[in-house]
Amino acid sequence: KLVTLTNSTISGNTTNYTGLSTNGAGGDGADGGGMRLTGGIKVSLSNITLTDNRASGLIAIGGGIRNIISELKARNTIIAGNTADTAPDFDRTLTSQGYNLIGNTSGTTIVGDITGNLLNVPAQLGPLADNGGLTQTHTLLAGSPAIDQGASANDPYGNPLNPDQRDKLRPYDDAALVNASGGDGSDIGAFEVQIGSPTIAKSFAPAQIKLDEASVLTLSVANPNASLALNNISFSDTFPAGLEIDNPVVATNSCGGSFSPALTGGATSFQYLGGSLAGGAEPCLITLQVKATSAGLKNNTTGPVSSTEAGTGGTSNTATLAVVG
Repeated sequence: KLVTLTNSTISGNTTNYTGLSTNGAGGDGADGGGMRLTGGIKVSLSNITLTDNRASGLIAIGGGIRNIISELKARNTIIAGNTADTAPDFDRTLTSQGYNLIGNTSGTTIVGDITGNLLNVPAQLGPLADNGGLTQTHTLLAGSPAIDQGASANDPYGNPLNPDQRDKLRPYDDAALVNASGGDGSDIGAFEVQIGSPTIAKSFAPAQIKLDEASVLTLSVANPNASLALNNISFSDTFPAGLEIDNPVVATNSCGGSFSPALTGGATSFQYLGGSLAGGAEPCLITLQVKATSAGLKNNTTGPVSSTEAGTGGTSNTATLAVVG
């Protein structure tokens, strides 16, 4: 009998041995915190994240998986960050089909195809959380060795495992990283890191002015990607009625790129093109002095933000300026 698991997270499970079974006799011990295999069963894991499981108590073996007399095959799978006194991640024999990350191989015998395997390295996972999709997942944190180090994500029958557990596109290749030899930029595990779109946070200072006075609109442009630069960052902004660019124009720009067309006093909109921001960099700033020509609350929201790498989809918050007559 074959049990197949794909695009799934196994996390937060515990076995505990106190020395007694439920009837008071000697117990069997606590093993296989995440999975315990016996009876000759065959198990296939593809794009699984198995972490934060524990075997504890007087006898604790195989915090992640204990494979007693069964066959377990794994491909593109993370088995790391589990806890036990003996063989914390995997006890006994694992049949590799390549591109697995095993955090601690103590007590583990690995046979089969070892291509692309990453051994005895931390997976660098975020906590179990709602990261989108129907079920909780562990994110791959910036710098995780699992990012882009997988091979074609297929199940044991050759069916593509696209999308990932959260219904996100797989593979999503970070051009700034070198893929595993023979890989396609897929991430190892159930979670596929996506390229984040640029975002804008904005504010007025001061946030309250009198009619015909000026305020400075600040747009903070951020790149959410740790290692991937975003280029040709572009957006447009149309002001609410009663707000315009001050004359003479007062503006600053640390994002590269330019205003197109050039800013003019009295205009009620502007377009920004061609900015760039390195991965992991601090947000860059664009400031523009605006003038109020009518009283009331002025709610200003920038249009969708785009970049060459992430396309259109970046978001902006709304900045509100209060103008009193």
